[in-house]
Amino acid sequence: MLPTSPCQRRVELLTRTPLKLAMQAYNPDRCTSAVDAMDDVLDPRSSVPDTVPRFGVVDMSVVDIQSGTNCGIAVPETAPEPTKLEYWAPRVTILGCCALYGTNFVFGKLLAGSFDPSVVSGLRFLLAALALSPYLRQFDRALLWPVLSCGAATSVAYIGQAFALQSISAGKTGFMCSLSVIICPLLEAIFDGVRVTPIFMAAIALSLTGVGTLELTGGVAPSWGDAYAIAQPLGFGYAYWRMSKIMRRSPTQTLPVTAAMMATIGAISLAWFFGTAAAQGRVTSAVPDVMAQLDAASIASIFYLGIVTTAMTSIGETKALASVTAGEASILLTTEPVWAAFFGWLVMGETLGGAQMLGGSCIIAACLLNLVEADRL
Repeated sequence: MLPTSPCQRRVELLTRTPLKLAMQAYNPDRCTSAVDAMDDVLDPRSSVPDTVPRFGVVDMSVVDIQSGTNCGIAVPETAPEPTKLEYWAPRVTILGCCALYGTNFVFGKLLAGSFDPSVVSGLRFLLAALALSPYLRQFDRALLWPVLSCGAATSVAYIGQAFALQSISAGKTGFMCSLSVIICPLLEAIFDGVRVTPIFMAAIALSLTGVGTLELTGGVAPSWGDAYAIAQPLGFGYAYWRMSKIMRRSPTQTLPVTAAMMATIGAISLAWFFGTAAAQGRVTSAVPDVMAQLDAASIASIFYLGIVTTAMTSIGETKALASVTAGEASILLTTEPVWAAFFGWLVMGETLGGAQMLGGSCIIAACLLNLVEADRL
């Protein structure tokens, strides 16, 4: 006679690479403790390194209840190679998000002329949070603290970006943002034990060359705007690294995780807005004052920022991070400032000189070097 639950449970574990485990419980007296032990090992909050392949289905069944043998685990299977579509889809998604992110700098700079940065951020992220709020009901509470940390780091990055756009160009702000290409692999190497390959180091060097060319040429002295802009790679870099780990462990949580992160950023942005109003002694009039300033153009701009380049792009980026490492994502995201410089030139007449062209070319070359592998051509 075969024992029933919990030995015959199926536990789905979604993390880094495919793995099939078969747990055979031979002694019904040891069944419950064995299952509990497996739950501890496979818990995404456990200390098992992310580099350990732990993806697939754990199938627990009883074979011989009379033998008294302890439970055992089968040898992991080799992960299947992704198809060309599976390989390229998340990478193209990130590149598409970069093009849309590039417009953020232009719209942010245009709105900065009429609104305080806290107003723009508050309205933008409140709108994104409201749009995604229905998915909060599906959120896995076990992911609460990691997602809150991502939201807080992203908020710091966006606040720094908003202040930077008040004094430096959209293109320069965007290129400073791309320094996350250093933060992500650094975090992976320190905390995840990921080996940095020579090709990856070359891609980083090209990216830094591009950023340095854009930052250190043109005869403009560094300013406080540059210091504020540094908050971008620090905040975004941490968020990419952390979100990549979250999505590899819980790839079915794309929409709920994105909703929770937007809710966090929205709450911090609103706190910034009311904190600024309190410092200026106009808490009670803050909202009416903003409503009086809004016109059709500013409403359309904030709607575009909140829905298209925040809510929609965050969903795409979060989904892609389940298949792309944070380090590679940071390389792909270095194309964002190229788009920022382009849209700054197209919409606002910001100059694209030889330094901008050279720096942008280095960044694109870094992206291609990291992205295009010989066996993918």
